[in-house]
Amino acid sequence: MTAFSKTQLNVIANAVIKRSSRVPFNAAWKKIYRQLEIGQLDGAGKYLHFSLADFDLLREMVNIDAGVDVLNLDFNVDRMAISNITSKEKYANIRPEANYVLVKAPFMLTGEVCRDEFGLFDEQTAFRLHIDRVIEVCRNKPVSDLVIVENLDIFDAVHQGDFNVELSRRLGNALFVYRGGGTHSAAGRKSLLKQIQNDAGLAAKITISAFVDLDPAGLQIACLLDGCQQLILPDLAVSQPDRLLNIPQINDSSDYYKQSRQVSHLERLDLGEWQPLFNWMCLSKVSIKQQHMLTKNLLLTGLLRNK
Repeated sequence: MTAFSKTQLNVIANAVIKRSSRVPFNAAWKKIYRQLEIGQLDGAGKYLHFSLADFDLLREMVNIDAGVDVLNLDFNVDRMAISNITSKEKYANIRPEANYVLVKAPFMLTGEVCRDEFGLFDEQTAFRLHIDRVIEVCRNKPVSDLVIVENLDIFDAVHQGDFNVELSRRLGNALFVYRGGGTHSAAGRKSLLKQIQNDAGLAAKITISAFVDLDPAGLQIACLLDGCQQLILPDLAVSQPDRLLNIPQINDSSDYYKQSRQVSHLERLDLGEWQPLFNWMCLSKVSIKQQHMLTKNLLLTGLLRNK
């Protein structure tokens, strides 16, 4: 059986759909010609010429060997969908993890909602959910907030956070979502936030927050999250920043100096209510990690970008 790459399938589809009488005899077409021997090479070896019958033959051979119809070529599906028509499941552009996010939903683990005969679920339990399921929960349950957590170890330990009264009240109806990285793709999170912002009802209902490191890199992450309205950060960073920096072994100024690109990016943005925070970061060379926020039991609050 002939093995076609996605690039080869795309160039074949382009020729068949456009009924191109000739195509440049480039690297892609040289490989295809060696495999199928369809078409007539010109004397100079620059172009491959096709007759009308050749287009039907190209379509038929690709359908037989790859299981796809070049007139209806669509790689923008997942591997399960494309496996219905071809043995090459990796033709699919949508990777297995692209539609999934890692989620914590504290309210789902209380009362009769959770039927857990084996005692597996607690406040540390995370779910790998399809984004359609998350959207369904957001739409049908009293979800008020969605918190994107930068680091996986903090996502695992987020229940240990000391949130102030107002934030604690809101987070009782929140979904915590891991930002993505490593073995957990960020593609699902990006798709989830995009869908929420494209739904006027959900966008109005749900506050998107970022729980990130307190440094330019963390602030940039928050700015790049689609629809992010709020930062979760130590209350002292807003109320008594000097006192925060006086806590022993909390600020890693050397790491701040590695974030010049993030600083340059943020300087070009309208940060709204986050601007004074960014100014302080730059002036005091601030880089405080999420891990220190939790281990030092810092009271956490929310700071809206626009009031």
